[in-house]
Amino acid sequence: VYGKVTKSSGSYPTYSVSDGDSKIQVYSSSTDQYAFLEPFIDKMTELEVTLCNWNGKQLKLTVLSAKYYNNLHFQK
Repeated sequence: VYGKVTKSSGSYPTYSVSDGDSKIQVYSSSTDQYAFLEPFIDKMTELEVTLCNWNGKQLKLTVLSAKYYNNLHFQK
């Protein structure tokens, strides 16, 4: 998935990924689980994900890995 990673504020922040047209929340069982995403907040990032059927209620993402592409080297 290629999208923008966002993080909500508050005492129990949640992460989401948006491709510009749609947005899906990332499943998290603890606030520290996705600390590795901090450098990717508000950046377009390639994520390796799987879907999680959260409590049988709705689909959420589980992030396995993330890559950030610095396109500054490719500007004309």
